[in-house]
Amino acid sequence: MRLKTSIALAAALAASTAALNAAEYALTANPYASKVPAALRERQKEAVGVQARMLPSQAARSNGAEHRWKPGTAIYSTFSGISWRDIGKYSFTYDSEGRTIAELQESLEKENTTIVPFALIKTTYDDLGRPVSVEITVGDTPDNLGPYQRQRITYDPVLKYTVAEQLSESYLGGEWVTDDQSYKQVITRNENGDIVDMTASTWYDEEYLEVEKIHTTYDGRTPKTIQARSLGQNAETGDFEWSADEVYSDCEWFETDGQIISLNEITTGNNKIKSATVNGLDKLITDVKMQVTYDGEDYTSTLEYKYAGMFPTTQTSEYTYLPYGGHKQKIVMLQDLRPYYEETTEMIQNVTQTYDEYYNLTEAKVDKFFGHASIESWVAGDVAYDPTNGYPTEYLRREFTPIQDSTEGDWGDVYKIVYSDYVDLAGIEDIASDETDAAPEYYTIDGRKADKDNLGRGIYIRVCGSKSEKVLVK
Repeated sequence: MRLKTSIALAAALAASTAALNAAEYALTANPYASKVPAALRERQKEAVGVQARMLPSQAARSNGAEHRWKPGTAIYSTFSGISWRDIGKYSFTYDSEGRTIAELQESLEKENTTIVPFALIKTTYDDLGRPVSVEITVGDTPDNLGPYQRQRITYDPVLKYTVAEQLSESYLGGEWVTDDQSYKQVITRNENGDIVDMTASTWYDEEYLEVEKIHTTYDGRTPKTIQARSLGQNAETGDFEWSADEVYSDCEWFETDGQIISLNEITTGNNKIKSATVNGLDKLITDVKMQVTYDGEDYTSTLEYKYAGMFPTTQTSEYTYLPYGGHKQKIVMLQDLRPYYEETTEMIQNVTQTYDEYYNLTEAKVDKFFGHASIESWVAGDVAYDPTNGYPTEYLRREFTPIQDSTEGDWGDVYKIVYSDYVDLAGIEDIASDETDAAPEYYTIDGRKADKDNLGRGIYIRVCGSKSEKVLVK
């Protein structure tokens, strides 16, 4: 939970289709790339591109005791408003854990010269199932491929699923050149092993540029003050400017492990904040009093402050985790405008994201009530399943275009993915031993080790020897 996103209700929580696509399908995308202009991308326009990686993770599903299946082929198509147009064909190769180790993309837009006819993406994983290298080759035929892009990824030794550095290079003019998918997250710990600083940098203009910083001070082993700032760009001058510090002081916790690298992580996993005083959210908002209560992993936060020093305001946010990585959030803001105005205003916003058991997005909706109801954004994913085995055969993404400031609007098809040629993972053998007798260990999605006997609701990564898989605890 980051309070800036919850206070700027209407603007910050509206999820665009593009953002959803990036979140769903990016394997090794730079999360900080949008912080700065993509200067190198201008240079890359001279080179042809590859297809977007438009497939969700497609978790393997058991079909009986010995069979797990994943799609071998997918066709991606877009809707023009009149008819469907096939864009790309994807062919997949998996390891025995269902991880994609090779993805062959074939462009079905033969007349589009800006997209290469074929691209092969190979991914290598380590013993924990983390991607550590990606190689992309392209060419006119599958048998005649040349270098296009490569990535090398290293991870923090404590937060095992947190990227320490991703070096991404594009092949331009006969040489490898660092590109804008490169980034670093430099973590500094004190003598107790607690994180005191995290600095994130992204590649920009031939060097790494710092774009986010977070600093934590401690009372013994307990975080007492957290300061965060991010780099932005002045819309008028184009100059880079650091934001004012967002500061959480006098922090009290239900539990904490001292491994905080983002303000989005202070209400989840091993870090559950109880109360704090917050400043730096807005020039007209100071000394925000925050209280948080929990029901398992779900939580409710309450913020109290005086807007512009005059108007008492209470903001409540209820956050509930849903299966397969989904969530819903209800935010209610009450503001007393008396004695200047004879009224108290109320704003309500609801945010929902749901997924099926194969991690296909089924709904993402943002609506609000401020005097009247309106829909900010709404997309839906319709999944057709095989009636015999229950596996997805088609995924259809639709988007709602609302009439401004209302709940009325029209639905339109955006794209669809047709799955076929399912592969039985039981027939795939790895050369390395799976060490199935090893005791299982559990980690949160961000890499923190979890107590297997006291797992709260949510998604965890279970590691057993060289095997790793996502599991859902309800």
